[in-house]
Order: sequence, then structure tokens, then C-alpha cells
Amino acid sequence: FFVMNLDRTIVLFDIETTGIDQVEDRIIEIYIKKVIASTGQVIEWHSYFNPEKPSNPKAIEKHGISDSFLLDKPKFVDKAKEVFELIKDSDLGGY
Repeated sequence: FFVMNLDRTIVLFDIETTGIDQVEDRIIEIYIKKVIASTGQVIEWHSYFNPEKPSNPKAIEKHGISDSFLLDKPKFVDKAKEVFELIKDSDLGGY
């Protein structure tokens, strides 16, 4: 991954969810790539989450992550502070 002339640290992220309802559905996977502007250092972070509710079958069709696979994963609330610490003070970009 190569980025030239960054003025600010940037975090690029990809998220998978239980569906597309912004209120009811939950995050089940996050992949983060952080590029620190001052050094060019790249930090990658990834986690799956137990959403504690069934995924929409159409979502499972799309991302291929089954409810049974997620049962032993941490809850998002258990990793939220870690995610916040990683992305705070950064510009954000999703893909």
C-alpha cells in the first residue's frame, strides 16, 4: 500500500453487517487499514463480532458469514473502545 503526501492520517475500512437496516442491523466484521501521515506506517486491524441476533439471509448470501461462525466471536461493545482508539483523529474512508 503506497500513499504519497498525506497531510492527515487516514483510516480506510470495510464493514459487513447483519443486513441493511441502519437501526436494527449490527456490525459483524470490520477490516481497518490505517496510514499514519507523519511516518507512512500502515496498521491493519480485523475482527469478527457476535451480533447476538440472526443475520438477514440476503446478507449471508452477500458476505458468506454464517450466524454459527459468529457465535464464539466477541461482541462489538467489547471491542468498541479499541476501534475508537484506532480511528480517532483520522480522516475516514470506506470501501
